[in-house]
Amino acid sequence: MRWRSGGRIWVRSCGLDPLAVDGFALSSLEELGLTAGFDHGRTFADLEDTSFDLVVSLSPEAHHWAVDLVHEYDMTPLYWPSYDPSIVTGARAQRLDAYRQTRDHIDGLIRQNLPEWRPEIAWPWK
Repeated sequence: MRWRSGGRIWVRSCGLDPLAVDGFALSSLEELGLTAGFDHGRTFADLEDTSFDLVVSLSPEAHHWAVDLVHEYDMTPLYWPSYDPSIVTGARAQRLDAYRQTRDHIDGLIRQNLPEWRPEIAWPWK
């Protein structure tokens, strides 16, 4: 999202559990010249700021959590159901391909949805 907006949107990523950052996820981002910007997993409690306009969740569990946040903070929750590539087993190439597919799926959702949500930004792909 930060990449697609040319850095004009302040973005932070976190999950429900403070897990280590997945190497396959990092590899799929690095293929596009992107880095995650951190070397360990974060939860919402780890973030230094809670003044988000939008919370995008990718799993049903995360979406339930995001909807609960709306009651505490002034945020809009979006649910973008996404395949969990971490459940794929097999050779490294098969596993990495699953991460690429999820990465590309999320990128498509960003391109499809966020220009309408923030029309004042001159989106680089318009």
